[in-house]
Amino acid sequence: MLCSSETTQPDLVRFTLQIRVPPLRVRRSDLGAWLGYLLLLKSSSMGWTRPPQLPESVVRRLQNHDFANNLRELDDLMKRALRQVRQRQQTSLPEALPEEMFWLDNKTTRHRFDLWRWRPALRYPMRSPRLWNGLLFGLVSWLFIAVNLALWLGPQTLAQTSILKLF
Repeated sequence: MLCSSETTQPDLVRFTLQIRVPPLRVRRSDLGAWLGYLLLLKSSSMGWTRPPQLPESVVRRLQNHDFANNLRELDDLMKRALRQVRQRQQTSLPEALPEEMFWLDNKTTRHRFDLWRWRPALRYPMRSPRLWNGLLFGLVSWLFIAVNLALWLGPQTLAQTSILKLF
């Protein structure tokens, strides 16, 4: 049986073998194999008999990308590229995917602010469930109660209350 978890489960430590897999941005050499595998899966799910070829220039270009969302971002990138190829080429499948289908290093990524690189110490508090549960239950629940009290106890005409105008 194979299970995956971001944290170690203390009750299962003596029964398990821990395998650490580094993120995709660390294993850049594996990217070509992952792209080929995703291309095979996605093209067969789109009904194509054989997958198009992936140019080596695309693989080298993608190896320079950070892939902040790991394999999910790579999967979305492949889906988007294959959909664009299908829309452009209505009749036949191309021999190779054009390089312009993988638009990573355009204007949108050049001006991207990376909070984790700027302040790496913020990564753990921002990913902590205590912070988000505290915001959700500490702030949002009290705001919900205040808005409901204002709606129930305040004036009930639209001209007299701004909270009714908000809703």
